[in-house]
Amino acid sequence: MSRVSMAPTLASPVMPHNRPWSATSCVVRDFADIARLARRPPLKHHHRHRNSPNLNQLNARVLDRTAMFTSPLLLSLRQRPVVDQRLVQTERMLHLRIWSPTAMREAVVGALSDDPAVSSLAVLPGVSLRPAGDVVLADVAREAANDVVDRLRALELHHEGSLDIDQVRAWLSQHGLDAERAAPGSSADSVVWVDVTHQAYADSEFNWTYVSFMTMATLIAGIAIILDSQVLVIGAMVLGPEFGAVAALGVALVRRRPTLLARAARTLVMGFVIAILATTLAALVARALGWVTLEDVAGPRPDTAFIYTPDKWSFIVAVIAAAAGVLSLTSARVGGLSGVFISVTTVPAAGNVALGLAFGVSEEIIGSSLQLLINLTGMALAGWAALAVQRAIWSRVSTQRARLAGRLRMKRPSS
Repeated sequence: MSRVSMAPTLASPVMPHNRPWSATSCVVRDFADIARLARRPPLKHHHRHRNSPNLNQLNARVLDRTAMFTSPLLLSLRQRPVVDQRLVQTERMLHLRIWSPTAMREAVVGALSDDPAVSSLAVLPGVSLRPAGDVVLADVAREAANDVVDRLRALELHHEGSLDIDQVRAWLSQHGLDAERAAPGSSADSVVWVDVTHQAYADSEFNWTYVSFMTMATLIAGIAIILDSQVLVIGAMVLGPEFGAVAALGVALVRRRPTLLARAARTLVMGFVIAILATTLAALVARALGWVTLEDVAGPRPDTAFIYTPDKWSFIVAVIAAAAGVLSLTSARVGGLSGVFISVTTVPAAGNVALGLAFGVSEEIIGSSLQLLINLTGMALAGWAALAVQRAIWSRVSTQRARLAGRLRMKRPSS
């Protein structure tokens, strides 16, 4: 058999347009032929068959078939509709549900419709049965929520009707985007004062749940001190519910709510007193049973000695932790609260006071009481300062937003 008869003969098959895999198989075959020709020794000119393709011809054929295969795909991608990425927002919107008497409907709708930060507005006349009247639905940018709520409070809506505020977890709206742009500032940094105040009242309520958590946290702290275990100390810190009442003190000072201030102070004092008394009683029972000795309480404790030895760092850490905790509460980002709980030595100090009372160790009582007082004072001052700064900043933002809203209302008739 001559060498010429061994040369590959390639005929271009007809490839249907509705079978893209035909083009794929042809391209694969061409690549195989290229590899086979590349491995063969070069042929003399008079031995080359006139139908035998060379490498340049095969390369050109591969490019043509690849283009035939990819052109429909590129065309389909080119014709695919493009999604407006600006509509996918991470800003937070608030949904307002208003139960309004019929006589107040016009005033309520006017207070909402004149604000460019309100992206959606609907009125359901005659739907509300108690109070008898209408239901008004609205979506507002979080940055502008305080101004909207203040206008509704000025109408005394909370006396005659009702207002619910819900967080919108996800939204897709060009009007919502425009409302966000019309509200200066960032939604993540904005403070909705009615929400913060409501949460402060809830966290500072003196109830059975609060006392139970405080008592159990102090008991665990006492066991942690006996065993000299930092792990149990951290567990007691996390379990303690006192930070909500401490933050309520700052809210009461900034918002000038003396009732909230007295409520939070009472909850803190009564909670710690009951928890310390319960832990002292438990320590006395453990001492009578021989489970705990004086050496366990007054002896060297290298891992938990910081509980009854306060210093300047105790106050500094309490200030920083409380400021971070208040920022987490006002910005609706609770991820920083766990760091606050394990940074301040309030519950462990209360547990050590209880053990000192049970075994009559005055050094433990004095040192731990001072630690508890330093931490509570630093947290209360830092919470008040953080909230005062936020209020000052957002007051200026509200003034700027009012000017912007006025300019937009002036331009509206001419558009």
